[in-house]
Amino acid sequence: MTSNIEAIRAAEAQIPKWRDELRALQAEAHGDDGVVDAEEQAEIDQVESLIDTATRMIAEKLQAWVDNKNAYEALRSRIASDLSTVEANNDEAFSQDKRAVTDAASSADQAASEEDYATALDHAQELERLIDTFLQKVENERLNGLTAEELMEISLADDALDEVFTEEYMEELKDMKFAGAGTPELKEVIKKIEKGLSSANRAEVLGELAEIVGEPPTVADLDADYARYLILVKQRDAIGDQKGQAEPDGVDEQKHPDFVGSNEQLMFGKVLGDALGIHEVFATLLSPTGGLVGPGNDLIPGQLPSPHLSPDNIVAVHGTVHDAAGYLDTFHEEGPGYNYRGSEIEEMIFDGFEFIGLEIEEHYKGQASGIWYWGSEKGLDGALEDGKEMAEEMFDDAVVELEKALEGVRADATEEIDKIIAAFEETKQEAIDKANEIKEDLEDRAEEAAEDLGALVDEIEAEVLEARDALADGVEKVSETVVEKYEEISDAVGDLAEGVGEKLDALANFIWN
Repeated sequence: MTSNIEAIRAAEAQIPKWRDELRALQAEAHGDDGVVDAEEQAEIDQVESLIDTATRMIAEKLQAWVDNKNAYEALRSRIASDLSTVEANNDEAFSQDKRAVTDAASSADQAASEEDYATALDHAQELERLIDTFLQKVENERLNGLTAEELMEISLADDALDEVFTEEYMEELKDMKFAGAGTPELKEVIKKIEKGLSSANRAEVLGELAEIVGEPPTVADLDADYARYLILVKQRDAIGDQKGQAEPDGVDEQKHPDFVGSNEQLMFGKVLGDALGIHEVFATLLSPTGGLVGPGNDLIPGQLPSPHLSPDNIVAVHGTVHDAAGYLDTFHEEGPGYNYRGSEIEEMIFDGFEFIGLEIEEHYKGQASGIWYWGSEKGLDGALEDGKEMAEEMFDDAVVELEKALEGVRADATEEIDKIIAAFEETKQEAIDKANEIKEDLEDRAEEAAEDLGALVDEIEAEVLEARDALADGVEKVSETVVEKYEEISDAVGDLAEGVGEKLDALANFIWN
């Protein structure tokens, strides 16, 4: 049975006939001896079941028809003004797009005239998409003619910006999955787009993207979004330059080999893209590291890479929304900014810091209220578990970074051993000074590592304080051991005679073991 009203009405007309048949069966069954046998009852039950099923299905189909009719009429009313704008546009450059719009409108009108509102609604939704693409292309043409300074003065936000950062939107966001996410094919296409598309490969690359993410969007939709992306880049760079903000970092694939094209990156792109009216793939390229925990590629710049958390971790989801809100405010002067939950308490705290002359970086705003919001969604146990996951990721990365640092210390110290021996040949005092210099340098480096890692672990939830203490103890032991050994060698150099080589070999053994 179709959703066409004629088919529904034809089915409705069968119900009285089946009821007549049922009454006839019941009369016949009672007519002979007043007793209904099993065979007669089975026949009666079959007809009753048929009537009940048909009545239910007709009611459902009729309700669906009414819903489709209402939805179609509401949609046509909503796009009527924009459709008139398209029809009034006689620019030859957009004639092909205009023809696609008018054809879709005719198809919708034809289906509606036949009262097939399911089909009419499908055509109307396609019509709306084509109108949006047409108007975006026309607007892109206008915006391309503006200077960077003129772009700085206008808003490029989408009408949907008001819906982004609402609780309803964020509730849907956290469970969102994206077609092609995590595949090498999507990653390759994103890298091609990041390099810039030329007239020679633009249609081909966007066709590859459409095939990966599924249609809609069509290639034409993606082409319009790419054109708008280039305009947004122009505005981003102009506003960033005015504020003294560097262009957002690209993804360091040595640190984050699986981030480009991941669900986490596309979730960030979804928020940003909905706010600016472009596809999430293009939106990710406006700020490629958006969605990683911490500024840019690192949790601690130059010290510790951002940890890789599961997509449903509250810290990861918060970081995605936090990054998008902060980016919009910083580079396009749109949206709520980093304090996307609108926490008055956090604003008061940061205002207090500013009042006493203490400058706090903007990206620290909104952290507490944002994590608290997502934590309350999952409950205390879920929040603690996610905090523990982040802490463990950070701890593991910290151990790796500490090992890398020690490898550097070992390599540097081994190299310096030869310098100490050479220095001793000239003068004992120079050797002592050189040993002390190495000792002080390594002591400073160990203390600096302890401070950086200490600052890191101070942010970890109370549930993993043991991990923090273990890491702090490890740093302290490394520092003490390195300093102790170099103090020994420094003292030893003062008494060196024929045993110089043997004692320095002992130091080398310590360094490499």
